[in-house]
Amino acid sequence: MSRRTTILVLSVDEAQLLEASLPPAVAQPDAEVLVIDNACVDRTRTVCEELGVRVVGLRERVLVERVEQHRCPARRLGQRRGVGAGDRDAPGHRLDHDET
Repeated sequence: MSRRTTILVLSVDEAQLLEASLPPAVAQPDAEVLVIDNACVDRTRTVCEELGVRVVGLRERVLVERVEQHRCPARRLGQRRGVGAGDRDAPGHRLDHDET
């Protein structure tokens, strides 16, 4: 039985980097790629859509310092969305977000 891997990518206005990094990620066998759009104002969403990558968008930017402390709402949301939790936020962890 093969295992499915979810690759989470947090983007903070990094469309140019995503153009280079997402194609190899998408090419991984049995991998789903999920980009957390941290209220980006660049082409992040467009790049993801062009490559067929799922995007979860945050309406308000989450500070990078919180990402480094592993308490980042963007990361928690991505983990819930990418690891079979469905389309609902976990109880007690409401985040304002949209998804395409």
